[in-house]
Amino acid sequence: MPRSLEAGGTDTLTPLLSGLVASPEQGRVRAEFVLREENGRQLPGVTVPEAWVDSGQRAAARVPEGALKDGTTYLWAMRSCTGTGCSAWSYEEELTVSATAPPAPRTTTVTLTGAALVDATAPIGAGVCAGGCPAVEDARLTLGGAADAERAVWFRPGLGQVPAGARVTRARLQLTPAECGTAACAARPVEITQLAEAWAAPQDGAALPDLLEDTPFAEAALPEEQDLGPMVQSWLEQGPVEGFVLRLPAKDRGRTLSYHSSRAADAAKRPRLVIEYVAPKAPGAPEDLRVTPGDGGLLATWNPPADPGSATDGAEYDVVVTRADGTVAARTTTREPHAVVGALANGTPYRVAVTARTAHGSGAAVTAEPRTPTAVPGGTATYRDIVQQYLDARAAILRGTRPTAAAALAAAPAGAAFQDLLNGRAADLVETRESLARHGTRYTEMTSTLSEVLAGVDDSGAVFLRAAVEDRAVLGGDGAAAEPEEGRREQRFVFSTNSGAPLLHLEADAPAAEKVLSRSAAVEDGLDVAGEPEGPVEETPEEPVELDAEGFPVQAPQAAGAMLRAAQVSGSGTADWASRNLGTKWEYGQDCTNFVSKALYHGGKMKTRAGGRKHDRAWWQQYYFFGTVKNKSYTWSGAENFRRHMINYRKAQFVHAHTARAGDIVLFKWKKERAYNHVAVVSANRHGVQLLQHGGVGRTSLAAAIARYRKSSNYIERVIILRPRSRG
Repeated sequence: MPRSLEAGGTDTLTPLLSGLVASPEQGRVRAEFVLREENGRQLPGVTVPEAWVDSGQRAAARVPEGALKDGTTYLWAMRSCTGTGCSAWSYEEELTVSATAPPAPRTTTVTLTGAALVDATAPIGAGVCAGGCPAVEDARLTLGGAADAERAVWFRPGLGQVPAGARVTRARLQLTPAECGTAACAARPVEITQLAEAWAAPQDGAALPDLLEDTPFAEAALPEEQDLGPMVQSWLEQGPVEGFVLRLPAKDRGRTLSYHSSRAADAAKRPRLVIEYVAPKAPGAPEDLRVTPGDGGLLATWNPPADPGSATDGAEYDVVVTRADGTVAARTTTREPHAVVGALANGTPYRVAVTARTAHGSGAAVTAEPRTPTAVPGGTATYRDIVQQYLDARAAILRGTRPTAAAALAAAPAGAAFQDLLNGRAADLVETRESLARHGTRYTEMTSTLSEVLAGVDDSGAVFLRAAVEDRAVLGGDGAAAEPEEGRREQRFVFSTNSGAPLLHLEADAPAAEKVLSRSAAVEDGLDVAGEPEGPVEETPEEPVELDAEGFPVQAPQAAGAMLRAAQVSGSGTADWASRNLGTKWEYGQDCTNFVSKALYHGGKMKTRAGGRKHDRAWWQQYYFFGTVKNKSYTWSGAENFRRHMINYRKAQFVHAHTARAGDIVLFKWKKERAYNHVAVVSANRHGVQLLQHGGVGRTSLAAAIARYRKSSNYIERVIILRPRSRG
């Protein structure tokens, strides 16, 4: 049955329902939700989407729009399902929603014009480029002029008036049509396209088309109706500012359209880029601070401030623990929304205060009521030893040093304490080992090291042990050089008792188990939220990687063909960023797609695209709710939407496993799940495709990732590898 049920986003009419789910075999788990009126009647026509997550994770789903009424109370419950059946439904929880908009912070408007918004007309048609196409810098900007005489308009803004850390809420280009003689100056839609590379001097129009992204930033519309906010935000965050180009849509290029330029005699008629932003400031106070006492320590968890204060990927948190007399007992700094503080005295009350800090200052502190560390029955060492033996037994089965669960349990002095949990996983572990062996590889090393250990008693009276688990393994064989696997995870191990003896019965992701959902619309921060994938999943064409009968990628060389290249997106930059930032904070419960998007954005320098949040053409991060909350398009943080965006709007190339290289993107689809649900970055292709990912083992191989689910009825049935590019 699901545990730790939480509802969030209750200040909106589309709240989230969530709970921690687990299965004995530690595979994929499907969460189902039911929502009823307060009197117990089913809500007519309302279906809450199911959610798929790995065992030990928090499954979350959003209530559909239009289902709930403001100020009304409802009942909800959930259950977890695997290939062997479903659990009982949880006890019903109450849910009351009220649509409460956050207060609007003050925005600043800056208008870039004249020298701050450089412009030029660029002749790009073949008919006007004989003998060169120098940029035209006069009082007018001209678009169109027939296919072989087309002219485009180039702009490059100077953003020196926008401070670092500003959160751009909107940016609009305002143009004044030039005189049209006796005809009316009818406004016409234009396409705005970013430059992927600088239009260097001498600026020649013939070179300009090859510097453009292959798809306009947004659908064709009047210039002032296109919000360039995400484009401006990306320049502020990653630079440099190469600018953008205006063109008439293909069907209108036979016409001519003129605007006044930055050199117009009347300054009021010059182009203007009007940018609205929230000025950077210190972050607000952390929210939902909870402190859990343990044996000789405390666990503090919190949510990020509702207002981060600036454009940032996250604050640092200063955690101060004080005694009753005000003296400081401990102090630590972290980028994660939680901290384990040890070396405290049992029986002594302590107070925890947490402050968020960025480059723009420190916010107000939030302080919890005093909590008192208390010894756990039998002492922390007892539970730590059981967990370590469990992890060692699991590794022994995978390596083959203990071929069966029975052998591993017999070799472990505390085996009786975790036999049920290990037996539940044993079939998968043996199948993984044997399937890897059939493909000429095996684990030669495998260790798990515990740190930041805290044992305590939870609200239900069960003993828990929370620890950071550092996993390291080496996969090799058949004379190939060994490939390391590395990962760090924070786990929560929960115990029951049998005649006073501790029994380990649950292993879960610690941040997922401890998550407290915010009431505000910022609730999605830190969660992967299920919803029906927007758009036709099955209609997107794809070329899956060829898998053998056991589901492993076929590594046979393919026939020679055209050389595949990643135009404008740096594969090495993507892989390098992913490698350097593998240990960065997870922003979602399932952070895989967000991690890959950030690698493409920061490392590969892939450009953002405008569009509605749910539209597949969009790919952006932007600030909404008056600039206080960082929002992401579905394509940025959802695997299926990301897949369709890359294939349909980026012209990503399908790559075979044999030809995959650093910076390529791997997507996974499980048998029973309608859509693709996991994404990873290729780090290398040595002795098989090597991966970097948020989810599972952070540094692993494609073969090992597939092998993990081979015995499950919900196995990985399809894999595609994409090479991102921005133009053909």
